[in-house]
Amino acid sequence: LALALATLAFGFIGDTILFQLDRLNNFSTGWTLTRPEIFGISFKSDESYIMLLLIFLGAGIWVVSNVQKSRIGRSILAARFAPAAASAIGISTRRAILATFALTGMLAGLGGALLAFGAGGAQPTTWPTFIGLVWLMVAMIQGVRRPAAAFIGGLLTVLFPRVLQTGFWGLTPEVTDPTIPTILFGLGCIALANQPDGALHSISMQNYLRRQRRRERRAATAEAPVPAAVTASAAAPRHASVATNGPSAPVDELLQLSGLVAGYDDTEVLHGIDLEVPRGSIMAVLGPNGTGKSTLCGALAGTVHITGGAIVLDGENITNLPAHRRAAHGLLLAPESRGIFPSLTVEENLAVALPSADDRRRAFERFPPLAERAALPAANLSGGEQQMLCLAPLLVKPPRLLIADEITLGLAPSIVAGILEHLRELREAGVTILMVEEKARHVLGLADYCAFLSLGRTTAWGPMAEFSEEIIAESYLGTSSAVTITAHEEEAALP
Repeated sequence: LALALATLAFGFIGDTILFQLDRLNNFSTGWTLTRPEIFGISFKSDESYIMLLLIFLGAGIWVVSNVQKSRIGRSILAARFAPAAASAIGISTRRAILATFALTGMLAGLGGALLAFGAGGAQPTTWPTFIGLVWLMVAMIQGVRRPAAAFIGGLLTVLFPRVLQTGFWGLTPEVTDPTIPTILFGLGCIALANQPDGALHSISMQNYLRRQRRRERRAATAEAPVPAAVTASAAAPRHASVATNGPSAPVDELLQLSGLVAGYDDTEVLHGIDLEVPRGSIMAVLGPNGTGKSTLCGALAGTVHITGGAIVLDGENITNLPAHRRAAHGLLLAPESRGIFPSLTVEENLAVALPSADDRRRAFERFPPLAERAALPAANLSGGEQQMLCLAPLLVKPPRLLIADEITLGLAPSIVAGILEHLRELREAGVTILMVEEKARHVLGLADYCAFLSLGRTTAWGPMAEFSEEIIAESYLGTSSAVTITAHEEEAALP
């Protein structure tokens, strides 16, 4: 940002001071330029000069594309997105910034020279810095990280006003109002604010999702019909030995996940999650770091992009609902980051979820330490008090489904015991809880059902009573070794 502002400042200095000097502007008459002749080939005609410009354009795109793939390009990107991390591995951020400035300055100078030769001369007022800003914004709207964006942006800058003024091959009316291009430019800036990577990235993402849907349709078409016996036993836990004494009673499922695929941008993290959470129960989702547990919570809450599968809450498909609509349906997320607003006071935090003064009074009665700190910013609370603040609205106005993502993370054992007791209280009030935990000992004595995640897939799930110690060890640790797991003995628990 500092380099960009400095460049802009130098541009305005050039407009107002340097290019006003007689020796630079040829005593205000400008400079007349003749189109070049290279290797005996004259480029004086418009057609030949356009060919020359296309050659330079192709060479420029080739240079930029190769620089992006080179070690210098990777250093530039590293310094741009994570300067501290880049410095830590030996990349000089100052050198990367200077390399960027030199390369872009060379391309800009070459483009300015070609533009001046094409126009037949250079005047100090022909291309002011403001026009350069407009060109830059047009390229950024298309996607400044892609070389093709400059090409498309240049075409739009030249051709789109001509189409507006003359119509498109007689198919569209002529537009002579000068405010229309400005309005369209403003709409493009709004689109850029919504998608900082530009229109080309949006098109690329849409094409990716379209291909993903086609692959899913082909897979669904090629999939063989599932036998009735397999369908009836689909709810049994994988890898778990289930002893049945006759037909079991049907289970009322509040939440059903089928083939859930989700991730971040082009990175897929969940690869088809199938899961059923019975109503009024606690289901523990266990697994080591990096298995997609928090991504699963975000996908259920609507904060992580879903690319496939379905989420059904109490018989209603909520897959495409935004996060706030899911909350209105009774699905709430208690995130691992406590889910509070640090700059607001304790009272203001509660007021966001509990507009009623009576409800806030009940919350303070449940958690007296919060009442003593009602006027303090939430950032000043301890970790345990912040978790109290997160749970207080849930206890006063229980949701239908609570997604608890690592709510015991970083808390003292005594505080963890209190939180688990609150979760038990919510279950008794009829709340269904999907509890994501890395430490199995916190939930083995609490949960009614259990599911294990590994590399974005469910490897085992079902009633907690149907999982033997060996099955839990194998699913959680990826080993068949006999590891003793006791819910009440911390020394024998999983890490």
